[in-house]
Amino acid sequence: MERIVRRRNDGQPLLTYISNKIQDFKVEDDFEKHREEVEKLLLGVKVRFTYKQRRPYKVVGVTSNNVREISVYHESKSISLVQYYKKKYDVDVVHHDLPGVILRVKRGRDKFVPFELCTGLHI
Repeated sequence: MERIVRRRNDGQPLLTYISNKIQDFKVEDDFEKHREEVEKLLLGVKVRFTYKQRRPYKVVGVTSNNVREISVYHESKSISLVQYYKKKYDVDVVHHDLPGVILRVKRGRDKFVPFELCTGLHI
């Protein structure tokens, strides 16, 4: 399995990487058509966030719902993942109809992040 190899701050956007590796993959297309290929390609890849520099996190899966439908708790209320990234980081998520990337942030704890907010690398 190929991995993305980049220097610390030189990551390739995850959606670009997927488009380059999977023939006929277009962000605008129905993601479900390529779900299995995308999951296989990304499993174990290390990514960083585009909105802040932190240590890399390992991809452990892809969410079953799109980011518009995923709810998280923020300031004691349930909001969509899209709203969360806007309120917390002032980031506009453009691809509401794509699922999120599931990242392992701590043992037994995962974080959902929109694809467009991740850059890939391998350590």
